[in-house]
Amino acid sequence: MNSQHLADTISAACLRMPPAWPLDRFVAVNPLLGLLDRPFGATAAWLREAGAGELLPAPPGQPQPATTAGPRRQTLTAWAQARLGGTWNTTAVEEISKWCAAELATDGPPEAVVATADQLWGRWREDARVDRNPEFLGWRHFRHQAAAWPAAAEQMIADTLDVLAVPPAARLDYLYLQLSSVAGWAGHLQWRAGTAEAKQAPLLPGLLAIRLAFERALHHQCRTEPTLADWHSAWASTVSEGTPLQADLRAREAALLAREAAYQEPLLERLRERGEPPAASPARPAVQAVFCIDVRSERLRRALEACSGEIQTLGFAGFFGLPLARVPADDAGPAVPRCPVLLQPSFRLREGAAEACKAPPIRRPWMSRVATAWQTAQNSAVGAFSLVETTGLACAVPLLAGCLGWSPAPRSALPPPILEHDPATETGLPLPEQVRLAAGILRNLGLTGGPIAPVVLFCGHGSTTVNNLHGAGYHCGACGGQPGDFSARVAAALLNSPTVRQALASQGLPIPADTRFLAGLHDTVTDEINLFETADWPAERGPELAQLTAWLAAASAACRRERAPLLDLPPGPDAALLRRLRARSRDWSEVRPEWGLAGNAAFIAAPRARTRGLDLAGRTFLHDYDPAKDTDGSVLELILTAPLVVASWINLQYYASRVDPIRFGAGSKTLHNLVGDFAVGEGNGGDLRGGLPWQALHDGTHWRHEPLRLSVFITAAPAAIDRVLAAHTQVRQLVENGYLHLFALAVDSPAAWRCNRLNSWLTL
Repeated sequence: MNSQHLADTISAACLRMPPAWPLDRFVAVNPLLGLLDRPFGATAAWLREAGAGELLPAPPGQPQPATTAGPRRQTLTAWAQARLGGTWNTTAVEEISKWCAAELATDGPPEAVVATADQLWGRWREDARVDRNPEFLGWRHFRHQAAAWPAAAEQMIADTLDVLAVPPAARLDYLYLQLSSVAGWAGHLQWRAGTAEAKQAPLLPGLLAIRLAFERALHHQCRTEPTLADWHSAWASTVSEGTPLQADLRAREAALLAREAAYQEPLLERLRERGEPPAASPARPAVQAVFCIDVRSERLRRALEACSGEIQTLGFAGFFGLPLARVPADDAGPAVPRCPVLLQPSFRLREGAAEACKAPPIRRPWMSRVATAWQTAQNSAVGAFSLVETTGLACAVPLLAGCLGWSPAPRSALPPPILEHDPATETGLPLPEQVRLAAGILRNLGLTGGPIAPVVLFCGHGSTTVNNLHGAGYHCGACGGQPGDFSARVAAALLNSPTVRQALASQGLPIPADTRFLAGLHDTVTDEINLFETADWPAERGPELAQLTAWLAAASAACRRERAPLLDLPPGPDAALLRRLRARSRDWSEVRPEWGLAGNAAFIAAPRARTRGLDLAGRTFLHDYDPAKDTDGSVLELILTAPLVVASWINLQYYASRVDPIRFGAGSKTLHNLVGDFAVGEGNGGDLRGGLPWQALHDGTHWRHEPLRLSVFITAAPAAIDRVLAAHTQVRQLVENGYLHLFALAVDSPAAWRCNRLNSWLTL
């Protein structure tokens, strides 16, 4: 294999590993992100064959994962552990994880730790030359071998592949298996290399070289073992049809398709029944409320619309089309992106009054350092014990308050965002950008061809929990694992700006003079809705605000009643139920504050008239889309390449964490230890745990998520969808290779089609 071919193979193996965002920005990531180029069933077969994960759920009553056949193709350490006994694979993963935790879980910017793959490999190699621990654990002459290994990561990988005689055709899969055995650290390094603030070269080849060092050392130790011949032959062979493994997988895939059809067919029938042109709607609604497409917003939209026929709700990604990063008013932390992780923020906006930003308190720097040191000590596995011993009774009050659920309520009074551009601090938005973004909001929401209500609410969502390392996972995925309040407030401020409105009118996008935009936040634990900047609401329009507040309160109460059985809460008066949910949000022992996006199964992009009044059980991502207002197909392309991809990431993370919680899940919250400030480990060692915790999917007795691939329903012509699929490979792979199901709905008739592949649609 020449050097360029080797470099391409290493790069391809690394690209198969999905990034893992830190806990404070935890977002759902498709764990199969790098395997979309092969059919879903083929991926399931390959993962089973390699012992790298189970992708097809077992039929009811059968064990999961499967026990029909052992893995054929494995890493050498996994093969030796299974065939020769010992803990070779476990030890390799443990030793790598301990070193990575010591080397990478440090304070300071990521680029100050390691910057290149060779630097990562070089640091580990230097430590390995003096580390006696592997030899104590059975790896003979490990230090001596480490001294002879190449200094460059790529050369180490090339030499090891040759020494182990891995066939050229199998090298990509073999290298991927090496990385997937330490998938947690691989995902973290993949994120570090890709994040804008780190600006690092790819780091995974360095981790790959480290992982291969254990393969090479074991091969040197066991090269005379006859069993190794079986390992070589397994990698040189192919899987034959008709094996028990293949038969079991086909049966499981057929059962999965049947369960998915049982969900799709009734939903499709209900959507087709509403395919006729809708009846005339009121000329102008009293309120338009824009919600995130998150499945938890579906319940709230349905409940709010039930309050009055004068209410119209719309669904759009919760960042409302604003690629922003939020800068704290007091500069107490870095700018945090508030947009999907697939995007990079284009602008930085400060939250807070301009005067406060220009004159920070004199004592703030040292107070900030003290707070940081305190937080670091609390998060340290060792420091937490000494902190309590040192501070004594000073820690008793907050500990007791947490035990009794007396944690303080979340802050509701927030300073408004500052839109004005400040070149000195590179924050704010120049006026042309304010106008461009405001116009994009109106066009993407379809508010350019229809009436705009006197009151328009942008309602983001977030989750109030305490003592929850995965708390960001309950926030808004469209806001990068952050609450949606900031984006909603910026959107409202933009469209309330007289200067922006004047510019929009000159572009043919007038906003009625009496229209007022408002921002709110839906707390998905308690279903309360907090409105912002209400002090600026005109006094003469107080009755409108009072009516909106009453409608929102009624909708919140309806949502609480609907969700109570899912949380095993007893029925009763709304005030009592609200108290229980508030206590749940502040109880530091609560491992299931809410069910998040568990149960997600469908994505619908259609006019709201198509779904209004349908009880979708909080399982559907709802995106408003009217093809009649999208003459150039740009909104359809945006939906298919951004919100749909994010929804598929969420769906496949829940799916994989449910089907194989051991390999794709995060384990139990009760055993989690914080690693650095970015990830969790389970127990006192091993790889970082990605995916979802067990408690996010299981209530202790029953599973709360049904593993179904996403069913996507788009009101658009098949030809229009084909144009988007032809231009975007990853979206096309999701459809053609069976990682989701795609249906097209006719605009003004019950006709529907199912997509098999590009330019191939089955009429239903």
